[in-house]
Amino acid sequence: MHRDTRMSELRNKEIEIQVIAHRESTLLMGYSDDLKGLLVPARSLSELQERLPAAIRELLEAQGFEVVSVEAVHKDHLPDSFVPGKLTANARLIAA
Repeated sequence: MHRDTRMSELRNKEIEIQVIAHRESTLLMGYSDDLKGLLVPARSLSELQERLPAAIRELLEAQGFEVVSVEAVHKDHLPDSFVPGKLTANARLIAA
């Protein structure tokens, strides 16, 4: 019986996302030095957290990874009116 060995290649990747706010509008922008090309606009922190996983998945898949899951994590529990300096995303990957 042939066993799929890909599960042994499963790994976690933590991606730090910087969050900046436009001075004259409510626009937020999430970007990361850990994942080249990641640039996600949003009107609120909640919207940014909703949009990040799909953007991260798309970029990682373009780099040849099989993505099992992506979750944006906001470790500080601040209301949307407070913009944090960073978020963290956790991606579970299988190397291609």
